[in-house]
Amino acid sequence: MKKRLLSLVLALALCLGLAVPAMAADTSGLDATTATAYLNVLTSEINQYGIVSQSNNSGLEYVALEDMDANGTPELIVIRYDGTAIITAIIKIWTMKGGNAVQTVNEVISAGGTLTERNIFLVRKPGQMAVCDSFEWYERTYSMDNPDEEWPEADGGPLTFQLHYVDGTIEKIRATKVSDIDATRAAFRKAWTADNICLVGGLGLWLHDSEAVETVKQVQATLMSKANEVSSKPTTPTPAPAPSTTATTGNYAPYSISVSDYYDTSTIYFEAAKAERKTVQVKSFSHEPGGSPYESTQIILITVRPGSQITISGTGFWAENGWASGDQGESEGSNRFTIHYSAPNEALFSGPAEKSLANNKMVSPHWTVGELPYFIVLGKDTKPSAPAFRDVPAGEYYAAPVSWAVSKNITNGTSATAFSPDQTCTQAQILTFLYRAVRNGGTADTSDMDKAVSWAREKGMIGGGFDGGKPCTRASAVKFIWQAMDSPIPSTRSSFRDVSSTASYASAVSWAVDAGVTKGTSATTFSPDNTCTRGQIVTFLHRAMG
Repeated sequence: MKKRLLSLVLALALCLGLAVPAMAADTSGLDATTATAYLNVLTSEINQYGIVSQSNNSGLEYVALEDMDANGTPELIVIRYDGTAIITAIIKIWTMKGGNAVQTVNEVISAGGTLTERNIFLVRKPGQMAVCDSFEWYERTYSMDNPDEEWPEADGGPLTFQLHYVDGTIEKIRATKVSDIDATRAAFRKAWTADNICLVGGLGLWLHDSEAVETVKQVQATLMSKANEVSSKPTTPTPAPAPSTTATTGNYAPYSISVSDYYDTSTIYFEAAKAERKTVQVKSFSHEPGGSPYESTQIILITVRPGSQITISGTGFWAENGWASGDQGESEGSNRFTIHYSAPNEALFSGPAEKSLANNKMVSPHWTVGELPYFIVLGKDTKPSAPAFRDVPAGEYYAAPVSWAVSKNITNGTSATAFSPDQTCTQAQILTFLYRAVRNGGTADTSDMDKAVSWAREKGMIGGGFDGGKPCTRASAVKFIWQAMDSPIPSTRSSFRDVSSTASYASAVSWAVDAGVTKGTSATTFSPDNTCTRGQIVTFLHRAMG
C-alpha cells in the first residue's frame, strides 16, 4: 500500500504540475523582531512535540516561512504529526500582529483510509498562498457504475482541495461527481502552482518524508541567525558626539533571547538593552598564583539600561520561579571578563536589572538559543564627563576615547584646554597610560611614569635597556597592550606582508586586528614602524579596555 500511495503522489504531482522547488525559509521581510517571535514559537513546538523520525511517528514533520498574504512579512507554517491515537496531521500558522506572533490556523487533518488518500502541500499564485489539504476517493472514483451521480456534500466529493488561508478561512474546491474530476483538477492546476514537498496520508497513517523533516532544522537555523543579528564592532569608530554629562539611553531598545535545555523553554525579555557582537578577553577564576590566562572569545554583549526591567517567562521550574541559570562573573570594562564557574546557578532574576547585575556583575545564561554566548552587564547612567578640549572636535574618531581616558584618570590634557591628539606618544607615556588603566582607579600623578616602568619590567614587557623617550610605534603599541592583557591567544593569524611570522609582535598584531583594536594601514600592510600619536594611543586603549 505504501508503494501504491507513493505512486499516487507522483501521479498527483504530474497532474498538478508540481514544478516549484520547496522554499522552507523565505527570509525576505524577516527582521530580528519577527525572527525572535517565531523562534520562540518554533522552539516551544519542538520541545513540546519533538521532530518526526523513522522510529517516531509523532512530532514536527514540516516547517516553512512564507509571506502568505503578500504584506512583506512572512508567516510561520508548522505541520505536525500526532500518533497518540489514530494518526492525524495538524496544520498551524502564525502571523505577526503588533510585534507578536499570533496563531491564526490550527486544523486537525485525519489520514486517509484504505480507499482514500490525503495530501498536504503548499500552493501559490501571484499575491497569495495557502496550505492545501487534498482528499480523494480512489475505489469509488474508478469503479462507480454511474460517473454522473452527485455526491452528498457531507462525503466531500470524489476529489476535494481545501485551501487554508492565513486569516483562518478555508476555501473548498471540489468535484461533485466522478465525471467532474479531470475538469476540477485542471482548473485547480491552472489557478495554483504547488511546491514539490507533499505529505502523504493513507491507510490510517501519515508517511514520513525525510526531505520535509529537514525543513524543521533549516528554518530554526534561519530564525536563530536572523534573531541574533546585531551590529558588529566597527574597525573605524563612528564619529562620537561632543562629551556631555546629560544622561542618555543611547540605542537601548526592547530585546529578548531564548533559553532551551531540550526539556523546558524560557524567554528572557529586557525592557531596554543594546546588543553588540564583539571579541573580548575572558578568563576563569583561579586561586592558583597568577591565575588562568585571558583568551580571545567572540560573544554577544548585552548591556542593560539601569532602572529597566528584566522579565523571565516560559515553561519549567526556573522560568515559573522567575529566574534563569547561568555562569556568573565580573566585568572589567566592556572587553575583559572573569567567570566564576563554581558560582550558584541562580544567576538572572525577573525584576529591576540591578537585582541581577549590580556591582560590575556579569551573567552568561546557560543553554541560550544562538551561535554565540551572551554576556549580560549593567550599563552606565551617564556618559563620562571630560574637559572640552579645543583641539578635540566632536566628529573626530578619538573624541570618545579622549573623553573616556580623561574620565578614567588614564591621562590628562597637555593644558587646561588642549589634549594635543596629534603629538607623538612616547613609549614611557603609553606604559603610563596602560599602568593607570590596569590599576583601574586612583588619581593620575607625575610619579606614575616611574611606577609604570617598574610594573612593565616586572611583567617582562621591557628590558634593562628601555628608552622611555623613544617614539611609540604601531608594533610597540599593540605589543604593550597585548602584554598588559596577559598575552591572549589570537583566534586568527594576520597575513600582512610587512609583519613577519617570527616577529616578536606578530601575535600581538593578530590579536589586535581580531579584537578590533586596530586594523592594517592597507589590505596587505600593517606599517609596524609608523609612530603613534596621543589620539591614536587612547583610541587603541579605549577599544581594548574601554
